Amino acid sequence: MQEKKGYIDFWILVVRFMHKLMNRIIILLCILMIAYGTYAMWDNNKTTIAASTKQYKIYKPRTDSHVSFDELIAKNNDVFAWLSIDGTAIDYPVVQGNNNSKYMKTNPLGEPSPSGAIFLDARNSKDFQDFNSIIYGHHMNKNAMFGQLHTFTQQEVFQKNATGSLFYKDTTYALDVVGILKADAYDMDVYQPAIKQDYKKAQYVDYLQSKAVHWRDTAIQTDDRILLLSTCSNDTTNGRYILVAKISDEIVHPSIGNQQIIDTKPTVKTNGHCLWIIVGIMMLIIIFVGVLLLWVSKHKKKEANKEDIDTNSDSL
Repeated sequence: MQEKKGYIDFWILVVRFMHKLMNRIIILLCILMIAYGTYAMWDNNKTTIAASTKQYKIYKPRTDSHVSFDELIAKNNDVFAWLSIDGTAIDYPVVQGNNNSKYMKTNPLGEPSPSGAIFLDARNSKDFQDFNSIIYGHHMNKNAMFGQLHTFTQQEVFQKNATGSLFYKDTTYALDVVGILKADAYDMDVYQPAIKQDYKKAQYVDYLQSKAVHWRDTAIQTDDRILLLSTCSNDTTNGRYILVAKISDEIVHPSIGNQQIIDTKPTVKTNGHCLWIIVGIMMLIIIFVGVLLLWVSKHKKKEANKEDIDTNSDSL
């Protein structure tokens, strides 16, 4: 009988030890998850700030001087233009690399950065003499980079914001916003820059219009030049928002800043929001597992105590 009692006592000690150990593990995991979530939010915010247009405003070419812009080119000679869309925070230098990968994670200063840069397709000409030129940028939160393109799918925003400007070769040209469309990242009927043949140009415009959410009644001739601004969409897998603008021959003066539009609808989910959702789910799983283990350990302890009482009763 003493042997059985010793056996039960041993397992009671094991259960108590495991109970204390699991409590400490759960507390440690909770601390680690909170620390990770805090760091992730800090890092995401840091990336967003680094991508803000305010970081580059000092380099924007002015009517009276291009010295500041020349200073930026001296830092990175891949910089060659400046893009602005009125009514938005899109007000950035434009770069072009020898491929379409470099500036996905390199900023206009030539430094490594998750926010990347606004860059022209490597297949396009820097003088914007191609029929269709494509510019890419990340879709980021807080309106950074091309984070506001999705707002043009709203009728009110699209109607109110129809202009922009493009500076290159010491001259600023007007942009007329023609349409906003949704497409797939692998749709080669859209992502085919520098179209040459006139009949293909006409087909291209027709295809863009067929994919449009909104489209203005603006005539685009085969001798015109159009600009496509492309960014990611969270609506669908490999989805893209594309703002189409016509490059005008009208010369304009670059503005000091743009009055930003107000997004009246919920924004696309950002990495920061998704990160907190994941952290929250993991925390709930940890809490659930902790409660379950606590219940199991208490149940085992109760059964062990019951057997101990029964054993003591038998010995009496």
